[in-house]
Amino acid sequence: KTVIEDVTFCVKENECFGLLGPNGAGKSTIFNIIISNLKLTTGEIYFNGIDHCKSNNIIGYCSQTNVLWDELTVVDHIYLFLKLRGVQNDSLKDFTTYYVKLAQIEEHTNKKVKNISGGTKRKLAILLSIIAHPKQIILDEPTAGIDPGSRLIIWDLIKKVKKVGKSSLILTTHSMEEAQTLCDRITILINGRLVCIGSPEYLKMKYCSSYVLEVETRCHDQFHECLFGEDGMLSHSNYKLENVFNFRYKYTISINDTIGKIFKIMEVMKNKNFIMDYTLSQNTLEQVFIEFVKKKE
Repeated sequence: KTVIEDVTFCVKENECFGLLGPNGAGKSTIFNIIISNLKLTTGEIYFNGIDHCKSNNIIGYCSQTNVLWDELTVVDHIYLFLKLRGVQNDSLKDFTTYYVKLAQIEEHTNKKVKNISGGTKRKLAILLSIIAHPKQIILDEPTAGIDPGSRLIIWDLIKKVKKVGKSSLILTTHSMEEAQTLCDRITILINGRLVCIGSPEYLKMKYCSSYVLEVETRCHDQFHECLFGEDGMLSHSNYKLENVFNFRYKYTISINDTIGKIFKIMEVMKNKNFIMDYTLSQNTLEQVFIEFVKKKE
């Protein structure tokens, strides 16, 4: 069975590249090929222009499960990975201090892994993948199942690594918020094929022609008629009125007009005192993802 087909992408230095897709799309297969757990049946992979089979390139990899040793302490793990990546003995202490602070795990330095929380274990696992700034870093669902506080620390850690280390990062996640926060570019994998690629903003602009409009008004009937009535300014658009609460109304509008034009229309509505206030935003990256998954089904 062919799991992935015609998959081509490159990841630049200092770039975080998001590989997104539903379960079973082929993301794990791609990762396993990159780290040489699976053999290619066709195609090539290059690291800095060198065939990956001939490259001695070190890859930092953090899988979905934490690969740690219960009886070793946090600092034992860091020392081990620093030495594996070529750091000299006289620099180990300074580097360890740096990385412990980077991941905000100072209070756990001398604890055995079996005695630390799941969030701290995950921070340590990700830290081990980025230690000594390998040129390629692969993070498989880095924040799945952890608390919001630990998630923010991990996001900050990934951002700092991308900025400082000249690494190329590939990340997979089911959190569209995470993808938008961390990724410079994103591709979506459906049934083993890439269906789109670009920055989060580009993908939203290209594949999601809907906006979320929230208005506060005591003249809703007049406002609605001016906008969506037979002769209304947005009469040609499709819309859905989602909820109403304390004179606030939320519309999802599908339209080909630019967001600038809609802002102008809303300012006209405000000047006519049909509305007291409004917010207008483009639909989310999650909506883009859902649309591609729907097409698959």
